[in-house]
Amino acid sequence: MNITIHQGANTLGGNCVEIKSGDNSILIDAGTPVNADPLLNPEEFNRVAKRASAIFISHPHPDHYEMLKYLESNTPVYMSPGCKAIVTIAHKFGQTDYNPEAAQIIEDDINLSNNFTISALPVDHSGFDSRAFLIASDDKNILYSGDLRDHGAQKYLTENLHKKLPNEIDTLILEGTLLSRDYKGFKSEDEVEKALTRIFENNTELNLITFSSQNIDRFVKVYRACRQNNKTLVLDPYTIYILDRLKDFSTNLPQYFWDNIGVLFAANSYTDKLEQKLLYRYSIAKVTKEMIRQHPGRYVLKSNGYIEGQIRKGNIPNPDNLIFSVWHGYADGIWKSDSVQNIHCSGHAQIETLKNLVDRIDPKTIIPIHTEQAKRYQSMWGNRVHTLSFSAMDISR
Repeated sequence: MNITIHQGANTLGGNCVEIKSGDNSILIDAGTPVNADPLLNPEEFNRVAKRASAIFISHPHPDHYEMLKYLESNTPVYMSPGCKAIVTIAHKFGQTDYNPEAAQIIEDDINLSNNFTISALPVDHSGFDSRAFLIASDDKNILYSGDLRDHGAQKYLTENLHKKLPNEIDTLILEGTLLSRDYKGFKSEDEVEKALTRIFENNTELNLITFSSQNIDRFVKVYRACRQNNKTLVLDPYTIYILDRLKDFSTNLPQYFWDNIGVLFAANSYTDKLEQKLLYRYSIAKVTKEMIRQHPGRYVLKSNGYIEGQIRKGNIPNPDNLIFSVWHGYADGIWKSDSVQNIHCSGHAQIETLKNLVDRIDPKTIIPIHTEQAKRYQSMWGNRVHTLSFSAMDISR
């Protein structure tokens, strides 16, 4: 087998990996980088995609699937059920031009006619229903880590990943996002919940919190902290819709009809895309600006542009706390306050997690991806590390 990293070898995200066996190939992920210009233009991407038998998407973050909006061939696209659900929502609300309607679900092993066998292995990550991929062909095994961590709600998935693998892994394509950062965030989602619980417990005024509507783990932790302090988490209809669409995946996801959940309605482009029957259904949890003005200490508001505008106009009280629960790189342009608190943990593996994973898997070769610090791999794992970018590595021998 040959491995070529067309994108993602020296950037955060934008992963696009081609694995070739004989005259056949597959693609793993097809994203755009988070903080850099794409190396692949649409024409180049389609040239690579056209010769592939299939494309496999590890999770529903744009830096792993956004290039699919350029896909012109009928190359099959595979993703997990939760990944397809999230990307479908993103397309519905105009966050991506890629429509995943034709994407196929991968839950078990897939045996392609070109002798590839691909196993989708669940891992812990901030992206919903994320997968690592085991690719087997020519008596060789490649493990593509995707994005992963072991400090979220499903940390056991990553901790036990090695138990689902064959005894011998020839090549590990390993993400290293946090190798390029002096990470100072919270160490786990549990620590985030504890910190939020303390803040809400000691505050009798309004709390405003910023977090991604697609970070489902964070939803659960924020909600649990609210419930422990008998505060109502106020969401917008778009966010409630995401939880509603994902309810079949887990009974632990907060829903509009649960206690301590409220919905603040506002006319905007996202609300306009929801059917009236949905909006009517969610109205049983309606919270008004007047209710918030009268009893601000009862509420924790998930921040958005509408709420921030209402605060500036005086229609909603100034929050006593403004909590950022997002990566600092996404904080640009977010409403600022003198009382900002950063309560966040990364969706990516910390260095010790990467070391433990390598120790357990013991691959012959390690290839960096999703990192700006590929050289640090060599300081940890020596001559097992091979850095790739547009050049192919042959692992057939």
